Amino acid sequence: MTKGYFFRGNPVSFEEAFPEIEEIKIEGTEGDIAQRNKLSLNKKTWGISCSNPLCKDKGYGVKLGDFISEMYHKKETSKEKIISCGGYESMGRGQTRRCLNHLSIRVEIKYKLPEVQQEVEN
Repeated sequence: MTKGYFFRGNPVSFEEAFPEIEEIKIEGTEGDIAQRNKLSLNKKTWGISCSNPLCKDKGYGVKLGDFISEMYHKKETSKEKIISCGGYESMGRGQTRRCLNHLSIRVEIKYKLPEVQQEVEN
């Protein structure tokens, strides 16, 4: 099975989901109030899991994918956002609470030049 990401359907590669993106840079911090982890992601390593060891259903994948998808469709090149973790912590006796971690990011996208412009530049 190929590694892929869910974008409201079957899993696909980053290149299939966003064919016009040449480069993507994702920088920011992840964690809770007490501990912050710096991160730097790109096209090959853009998925990120929650660092909270108590968190179930860890991660920011769908929300981060939706954020990138929104930027992609609007052709935005730079944007910042805070994304809450989609997971939860078990509190015992069948009770849960949402994970308190969040991802504070800045995304920069460089789009591929249209084919006509690439031919003129060469």
